Amino acid sequence: MPLSAKQLQARVRELERQLGKKTSEAEILKEAGAEPLKKTAVALELAQTGRFQVKAVAQTMRVARSNLVELLKRAEPTARRPPSDDDWLLPVIRAIVAERPSYGYHRVTALLNRSRVSDRLNAASAERQHAVKGGVSRRAQCVHS
Repeated sequence: MPLSAKQLQARVRELERQLGKKTSEAEILKEAGAEPLKKTAVALELAQTGRFQVKAVAQTMRVARSNLVELLKRAEPTARRPPSDDDWLLPVIRAIVAERPSYGYHRVTALLNRSRVSDRLNAASAERQHAVKGGVSRRAQCVHS
């Protein structure tokens, strides 16, 4: 049974689509290079270039896309906040804790901030003070023992 013109055109379009897909796969494989590396490592390098979609690289190299995405996340460095200068905070906290050793970090923060506000300075955050106080209380226990 001969095919109609519409069926032939649809068939040609499908073959052209497949050819384009194969050409894209061939480009991806060509860029992968000739070095005998693990497929995942090669796929990661290709995905990092940004030239090809991660999905296309994963399908062509036959690696898991989810694994490739996780590796890409690990490869990108995360921006970290520079460490704060807490040297001024340690002696103040030590003085408050020496006077009132049973106070928790909320009360110590409140006392610290009262003194800073009266001196017209910015208040210290409870989280920062807690981190510093945690180190102080451990150090104080070691010194007194």
